[in-house]
Amino acid sequence: MKKLLVSAAVLGLCVVPVLAQTTLQVRVVSGGAATVQADNNDVVPVEIQAQLGGTATDGLALLGLNLTASGDIAVDLCNQTAFLVTAPASLAPHFDRNGGLTNPPGGPISGFSGTCDGAGGLWQIGGGQNTIGNTGTPVSYPSGTVLEGVANGGWVTFASGTLTVPASGEGDIVLTANTVFANTLDAGQTGPIYDVSEVAAANISAAGTLTIEVGGGVMCADADVNCDGTVNAGDILSVRAPGTWQSSGAPGFVRADVNNDGLVNAGDILSVRAPGTWQTSTGPCTCP
Repeated sequence: MKKLLVSAAVLGLCVVPVLAQTTLQVRVVSGGAATVQADNNDVVPVEIQAQLGGTATDGLALLGLNLTASGDIAVDLCNQTAFLVTAPASLAPHFDRNGGLTNPPGGPISGFSGTCDGAGGLWQIGGGQNTIGNTGTPVSYPSGTVLEGVANGGWVTFASGTLTVPASGEGDIVLTANTVFANTLDAGQTGPIYDVSEVAAANISAAGTLTIEVGGGVMCADADVNCDGTVNAGDILSVRAPGTWQSSGAPGFVRADVNNDGLVNAGDILSVRAPGTWQTSTGPCTCP
């Protein structure tokens, strides 16, 4: 499958040179969690989600990203029998395929399957809305009506599906959304929004990752930062450890970022002390 490099004009989106009105967050989760445990041959739900930081726009007009897999266990995201995510029915008629965006390695179907990058990852998962009112016979792309308010004020699932854990191997599978790009509908436009709609590029925050911990016995809870089998004041000290506290990329950063927001700060201490987690014991456990 040849990767198409297309401009915003080819995508059917009217990009105007204005500053982004809001920030878009993107994450990969399973049942809302950033870390899950699984065994070999398990089928793990996977969702790619996004949310806008406010309601200064009329919602998303375009979303695209790459999805890659890393970790101890190799998985091929191009293998649709082992992994496939598609657009939910509520969004598929609106965020339809554009040239170069939703080209799965099985044919030109609608959905967010992506284009294989040749190394087990997927390029260009996503879609765009019909902000230039494309019509005709045969129907041009993008087509369909424009849906306002998408991802305003809360997480929206743009792609969901499953990943089948390989039959052998122990360790982590890490799915990462990266190279995210998005446009939002300009707020306050008059007339039918599907005639010709102005859009603006969105600021993109760091995309979250999904870690699937495979085998190895009981895995330590995220809040058990120091991996001693209990959640207590020792884990708060680990979060606040010099070199880790309010930093990123330092040794211990991944464990100290309890809430997986890309930062180590008071929010992680609150996650350690959350009701139902604080001062609990998981017994002997292992950390990735």
